[in-house]
Amino acid sequence: MDSNGKASEGFRGVLMMQPTSMEPTLFSAALLRTSSQGFASVAAGRVVERALEELQLSLPFGEWKAHLYVMTQELAAAVSDASLVQFANKWIWIRDSHSAREMDPRLLPMALEELQAVLKDALAPNAWEPLPPYFAAAAQALEEHAQAPEQDSQGELQLGIAQELLLRIRDAKSDEGMDLVVEAVRKQELSLSDALDQVLVPCLRRFGSLWYAGEVGVAEEHYATLTLGRLLERLLFIAPRKASNGRSVVLSTVDGDTHDITLRITAAHFELEGWRTLCLGASTPAEDLAGFCVRHQSDLFILAASLNPQRHAVTKTLETLRKALPSQKILIGGGAFEGLESRAKALGADGYCESPQSAIAQARQLFQL
Repeated sequence: MDSNGKASEGFRGVLMMQPTSMEPTLFSAALLRTSSQGFASVAAGRVVERALEELQLSLPFGEWKAHLYVMTQELAAAVSDASLVQFANKWIWIRDSHSAREMDPRLLPMALEELQAVLKDALAPNAWEPLPPYFAAAAQALEEHAQAPEQDSQGELQLGIAQELLLRIRDAKSDEGMDLVVEAVRKQELSLSDALDQVLVPCLRRFGSLWYAGEVGVAEEHYATLTLGRLLERLLFIAPRKASNGRSVVLSTVDGDTHDITLRITAAHFELEGWRTLCLGASTPAEDLAGFCVRHQSDLFILAASLNPQRHAVTKTLETLRKALPSQKILIGGGAFEGLESRAKALGADGYCESPQSAIAQARQLFQL
């Protein structure tokens, strides 16, 4: 790769190698992983040039190279898993982070186009052949996301409260933000379920987008997470609970995953539904999880993982748990499995939950509640 972000002849020669005994999609995924820095550099250079020429915008090359490096890695993961949705969802996530920064909405489709063009030009035909459907799915998702229908009045209220909470937290006025949400629930302007799913969860995701975009630092992200945890406890304090249903659930994130606030929101839903709820929080080792479930004879176990690289740890945890408790009912969830819902059973789980409400619905079905 030269200093102008152009592919050197040696680099191009490596990319034009043909797969031998390796299955074409796996070859494509492996090549994307090993050469992602080079692809990202070339694509970022083209995005910067187009933005300046077509939009009169001066973009930071390093920032866009970092974005495109991540997305090339995500493409490799999606191709390995044969999941178009997985790749498309990652572009939507980045679009949300760009929206939080009020960036020009034309930039992300432009970046997708340039990454596609770079890969088509650089890769051998057999390596390129599996990739077009992934770019088509991402482009369609971005277009549909941009044309999403307007919120109804209740949706506008939820969104408005979530935005106000976000602003109060960013201004280090968390008590004001928490009071706003709690009062809306007390006055029955907002149901407790909507407070959890339509206010806390979106606020959490937006902070994740802001952190990814570099708009907030680690300290601000920690402050937001702790504030949302405190708000969750306040809401649980005033919430009515159903009578015990005689069932118990254990929840944890996989070993290595330190993000547990969504898991705690899921635990809150189960507690309110009458479950004996044992939430272990973040990053519990597989052997300890299995031992805990054995000692407490749990009916259901929910395991969450945020990032793609954590899937291997999920597989190990499920294997360990199945060995200790062969009949244990298990649900998995989290960003690591977006687009892979149909593979939950192949991994050893009984289902995939995309949200706290989804987890409740599947639990009811599993135990006929």
